[in-house]
Amino acid sequence: MLKVYPVLCRPGYMDNYAYILIDEETGVSAVVDPSEAKPVILEMERFNIKPSFILNTHHHFDHVEGNAEIVEKYGAKIVCNAADKHRIENCAITIHPNGNFVLGKSEAKIIDVSAHTQGHIVFYFEQDKILFTGDTLFNLCIGGLFEGTAQQM
Repeated sequence: MLKVYPVLCRPGYMDNYAYILIDEETGVSAVVDPSEAKPVILEMERFNIKPSFILNTHHHFDHVEGNAEIVEKYGAKIVCNAADKHRIENCAITIHPNGNFVLGKSEAKIIDVSAHTQGHIVFYFEQDKILFTGDTLFNLCIGGLFEGTAQQM
């Protein structure tokens, strides 16, 4: 089972959320899309979590700006779509759409949802019925189509 802690980032400005994930069986943990490091680190310290990975859905600053500080503090490895590696600094593990990523014993399917950005992916933990959508779905609508079309999405 996957345990998820949402973390509000940039409150009052962009109201983004990062997510701390813990595979309960193994204790392996990750952070999804850390918009900023400080609130994420505070939550990790509160729960005594040391993340092994940072999962990035796409390259926009409001999804990756906390990466460097979290990597520096915890040694977490950044995971990104191979197609976005050139746009996500220090991506250490590349993944591919239609592939998967394993966090402890929790497995995510990687789904290409390019259109908000080319190379945008979602992480679908099917067994837990949890989907991390980045900016593909939010506030009951889709994200802006900055690099693609509605047909593509």
